[in-house]
Amino acid sequence: MAGRGGFWGGPYTGARPRTSTYTLPVLAQGSSLDIVEVPSMPGLSPKILEDQVNARFGTVTHVNNTKNIGYLRPVRPLPPGYDSSSLFFHFNVIKNTYNYTKKVTKGTTVKFILYEAKEGNTENLSKPKAFAVFTYDPVEEGVKDKARQKEIQRNKQKEVQRQKAKLQKENKIKKQNEEKERKQKETKRAPEEKMKVAEYNKCEEHKDSKKVSVFWDIENCRPKKGKVLDIVQEIRDMSHGEGFQEQTFMAVCDVTRELKGLIRDLESSNVNVMNRTRKKNSSDEILRQQMRKVVDTNKDPGRIILISGDSDFSTDLHSFRYVKMYETILIHNDKTTAALIKVASKAIPFKTMNQFPDNVGHSEKRKKKKTSRKSRHPRNHSGWTRMLPDSSGWFCGASKDPNGCRRGLMENAMKEGKISSEKYVSYVCNECSYRICDLCNERYCIEKELIQKTQNKFQESSLQ
Repeated sequence: MAGRGGFWGGPYTGARPRTSTYTLPVLAQGSSLDIVEVPSMPGLSPKILEDQVNARFGTVTHVNNTKNIGYLRPVRPLPPGYDSSSLFFHFNVIKNTYNYTKKVTKGTTVKFILYEAKEGNTENLSKPKAFAVFTYDPVEEGVKDKARQKEIQRNKQKEVQRQKAKLQKENKIKKQNEEKERKQKETKRAPEEKMKVAEYNKCEEHKDSKKVSVFWDIENCRPKKGKVLDIVQEIRDMSHGEGFQEQTFMAVCDVTRELKGLIRDLESSNVNVMNRTRKKNSSDEILRQQMRKVVDTNKDPGRIILISGDSDFSTDLHSFRYVKMYETILIHNDKTTAALIKVASKAIPFKTMNQFPDNVGHSEKRKKKKTSRKSRHPRNHSGWTRMLPDSSGWFCGASKDPNGCRRGLMENAMKEGKISSEKYVSYVCNECSYRICDLCNERYCIEKELIQKTQNKFQESSLQ
């Protein structure tokens, strides 16, 4: 072993692994075959143990105890460029990772790491050599592989749990931050804005699936002059306040015989006016066809409002309510039958929306108009308290005033169960027990504001 040439006489292409406590393998004596007994080598570095796992397999073909070298043949061919299919190794590169002495002789299976030739070094290509040789025991390696696989599986499970815990922690922090931002935004909002948002969300909850369609037989339930706009708005508020989305609002009449003012009011209210022929019951046929068209084309059941007192619609309302699962509301005249009222989900008299009876003359109308400005509630009372919808059975106090209630929440109708006030917002006077609905409160505030403006103008004119 002279200089850096080593036992094989060629130059090194890399550093040989060194160990400070290396023991030369013991040579067995008195054997026909050369045998190398490699003692256990505890304390090997993790890098060497990792190299053993990734090493190549080979079979020892010759052991020379005199020169302390051996030869082996790889199980798989060497990489391209190597001329020989055999490579040699020195005894001092043999590593034994087991807890007992391992013998190496001809035919022994080992694992090795190839000494890779540097670029331009043809000598290592023609005479390949092993950088390190590891003893191999299939039984021991099987046990090690199982332990190694278990360790890998445990590490994977730990990593998955760690990632899961990390993700849960991040989501928790994110939710906390979002909740904190939401609370900060809510604290900045005014109380009135909060109330508006709550009412809007309540109305929007059912808009995706619940729709309302209104069908009006003008000749059967004829509105009074100047009452069309109020009746249409009353019907729309009744459904929109409960979260329904308007799909159709249709009125059927003989356009050629009706007053132009009536048709104009209907069209200005965005009501679809359909002209009927002069045949008998032609209005009923048009309404029946249009109602069935709406029910058959909609996927989800909604609400049908029929403004008519004709008993011919009894079969249709029964089918819509009990077969198609629609909510049917009937707004009827005084001549309707009890069977038609019973088959509907809810029945409302049309006269509650038409304020004046049919036999009222012009002189009586003038008296009504003169007395409509007077109310049982004192004008000098100030302040109202807003009440949320409740099921106490309250009725609108304005229903006993000359103008009446805009929603028709009369005391008698409430007792008879023809209408309910549990879905409407109300207002209570701060100085007395006078309670009215939201629409009547708007009218009351507008009238009070007009009276105040008139008084102010009168005072200014008297001072001048």
